[in-house]
Amino acid sequence: MALKRAITVLSILVILAAWPGVCQAVSIAQEIKIGQETSKLILKEMPLSEEQSYQDGITALGSKLTPFVSRPEIPYNFAVVTDSRNTINAFALPGGYIYFTEHMWRILTPDERAAVLAHEITHCDLRHGIDANIKQQQRMLWTLPLIVLGGAAGADAWVWGNMIVNARYSRKMEREADENGIRLATKAGFNPA
Repeated sequence: MALKRAITVLSILVILAAWPGVCQAVSIAQEIKIGQETSKLILKEMPLSEEQSYQDGITALGSKLTPFVSRPEIPYNFAVVTDSRNTINAFALPGGYIYFTEHMWRILTPDERAAVLAHEITHCDLRHGIDANIKQQQRMLWTLPLIVLGGAAGADAWVWGNMIVNARYSRKMEREADENGIRLATKAGFNPA
């Protein structure tokens, strides 16, 4: 019993010691650095498309959308990448790094591309990636005693609970990106409908 109490107290102290770092705001410079480092990893797995017209097209499209963002200090970088599985996807990284797969770029009309790109820009503009990471770290700190005291059962409870919370939070972010992305594309003169 004394050991469990000691572990609980130690866990609480770890939470309190780590809490300021987890709650500390991520600066724009840090956000950009996170995006740069993650982008390097992505490009090792999904190299840039060699089709220059795709790169020129996504850059031109991005330059029409970014004047309407709420955080103009983010230096947006747009690229089309190759994917050996021909995945239809677009995604955003913190700090303004936004990618389309070649297959996604090829199958969409210009207005559809604008809508998808505006959606991804909105994820960056609203800091969705950074905020999701901070929230996950905070949840981890609060559940540390459960994991320590509960052993495998505690760890399983954390995994399942985290999946449920992440899914709810992810849906909320996707809704925000959809709604704000449509507004962004419309402001830039596109018909995202």
